[in-house]
Amino acid sequence: MDSIKNKIIELRKEGKTYTQIQNELKCSKGTVSYHLGKGVKEKQNKRQWRNRTEAIHTLKKLYGGQCKICKYSRCLKALEFHHLDITNKIFEISMKRASVKQIAEEAKKCILICANCHRELHDGLICQKELNVDIILKD
Repeated sequence: MDSIKNKIIELRKEGKTYTQIQNELKCSKGTVSYHLGKGVKEKQNKRQWRNRTEAIHTLKKLYGGQCKICKYSRCLKALEFHHLDITNKIFEISMKRASVKQIAEEAKKCILICANCHRELHDGLICQKELNVDIILKD
């Protein structure tokens, strides 16, 4: 990958246009722009982060937009996906390093709960019936 970047930079220093570089190296204009543009990588990373965050918020709304346990719904950022079966877990949705499609597939294995209930669930203050979405508060 570094070799194509070096070639692009070298051709640009020779005064060639993006289109000429594209034709000579048989790559897309986006590739040329990516390697020559100032801050292009950062902008791309920010755009991907924003798209994933928006997708996760949309998923949270599709999952009811509230905690399955206590019905909390004031802030979508406070809602989290809890895997019902840890053995089927591929990745944590909160990491957001997967594609939107992969995030949606992983969310199918989860229920939506608030951060407080999520911590209490993992701490054993709330127990989850095996393979059942019903959650029971411990006495």
